[in-house]
Amino acid sequence: MENTNLANVLGALSLALTDSVAQSVERMIDDAGPAAEAMCLVRHAPGIPIEQLRRALRMSHPGAVRLVERLEKQGLILRERCSVDRRAVELKLTKEGEALVSKLHQARLKALEEAIASLSSKDRQNLCRITNQILFSLTKTKDTALTICRLCDETNCLNCPVGKRYSELA
Repeated sequence: MENTNLANVLGALSLALTDSVAQSVERMIDDAGPAAEAMCLVRHAPGIPIEQLRRALRMSHPGAVRLVERLEKQGLILRERCSVDRRAVELKLTKEGEALVSKLHQARLKALEEAIASLSSKDRQNLCRITNQILFSLTKTKDTALTICRLCDETNCLNCPVGKRYSELA
């Protein structure tokens, strides 16, 4: 019974946090979900190929291509030929894209900080430790790692459990 209650409450918390972050991000960009996630991933992994972006966002290839085309037309993403494999395309943010991602990260951080504002310092430390354990165990593949971190601001992540697990994966 205890685990069932914990799982249920954790599920509700996950949805509440997701909704809070989504609402904050939607104020910044149209079609916030995939567009914001794509831009944050490109910042997190400059040069990411469309195929890897597609897998991380769990999109179809045509859907990912259309998303990248739209962000490119908006002046937020650049597609460049890979220097190693001229057939491959690498994605990078423009200056405008970088500025928007910074704003998206600020909005996300504010929403999350509001959610934990009532916790004591000790509770925050415990939550951080537990969250790190859960994130580490959820990171099963490199694609999963990118999916988990698709809105993360890597500059605020100290000793990232997902990054640690990512480096261990083949």
